[in-house]
Amino acid sequence: MDPFSHYIVAYAAGRKANVSLNKMRALTLAAVIPDIDGFSIFMGIQAFHDIHGGPVHSFLIGIVLALVITLGIYIYSKENVALCAFSGVFLHFALDVPNTLGYTRATDGLFYFWPFSDFAIDLQNHVPDAAIWHIVVISTIFILCMVFFLLLVRKGEYAWRIWLDERRFLKKKAQNK
Repeated sequence: MDPFSHYIVAYAAGRKANVSLNKMRALTLAAVIPDIDGFSIFMGIQAFHDIHGGPVHSFLIGIVLALVITLGIYIYSKENVALCAFSGVFLHFALDVPNTLGYTRATDGLFYFWPFSDFAIDLQNHVPDAAIWHIVVISTIFILCMVFFLLLVRKGEYAWRIWLDERRFLKKKAQNK
């Protein structure tokens, strides 16, 4: 699944749970950060296929990432955001399971238990017509994310404002004129 969908699903979960700003930041950052291995695309398409969906998508690395995010936000705000950070990482992993129907490295499965086990979770060999299911499941999730995103935009609420609220800069600019 793409980082945008991970972000919007996490944002929707945070909105539904009515969490604070810092918890929303932890949730969304943790839901996107496991895809940091996607930058391997800059080393070539083969490197991307070999790296993306690898060790960064394991529970061990996910726990470490959630702890780092929790610590960073705690140092910044003194607010405990651990539950949201862990929820974001595991939400990311849950949303990636449908990708095991035929997506880059994930066609071999996702190695959630790395380095302790070579067991890979995959749906490729267990679901009939896997390619069709992949299209249906991922498209449904993406469409639901887009509908939610557009409904928020219609209300004047933008998902990026938890990180950067452009209205502050526009207000200062208007006051300076």
